[in-house]
Amino acid sequence: MPRRVPLIASVPAAALCIALGQPILAHAAAPPPSGWFGNVYLSGSRSSFDARKVFVISYRVAEGSAEVTDVAVAYGAPPALPPARRDYLLELIGADGSTLSTRPAADPRLAIVEREGNVMLPRGLLSVRFDFNRAGAKVRLRDGLGKTLADADLSRDRVVLRTEHR
Repeated sequence: MPRRVPLIASVPAAALCIALGQPILAHAAAPPPSGWFGNVYLSGSRSSFDARKVFVISYRVAEGSAEVTDVAVAYGAPPALPPARRDYLLELIGADGSTLSTRPAADPRLAIVEREGNVMLPRGLLSVRFDFNRAGAKVRLRDGLGKTLADADLSRDRVVLRTEHR
């Protein structure tokens, strides 16, 4: 019995694409899937990407003190709703010492524990998204009485632009 050779095996792939009227690199030239920007899903088309930025400042808070743990710039928007409690106040300070904007924050140490109810933990991590402003030089954290607990330096050598999705 004679051996059958499939017709497609003898035709190079490029010739087949040309014969069918398809560009050779059609897949490579296709636009990215709608809603994707790099490795981040934006739930919209690429043309509707919102390039707003925020400062993301994290503090380790204890009774009467706070320590800056991280300062970064990321793509996003600050929360649309204010916090339920206004235990702390963050102020964006310009190079001249003026207050550019403020944002209240709730005490992260307040927790609800099963069978105990509301408790105050000894320490907590406060992470706040704050409107980005190129004129900002530092962010100041104040307690409810107005006492300054910590200042975060926003100079270029200390702030990292984070673009990855976490």
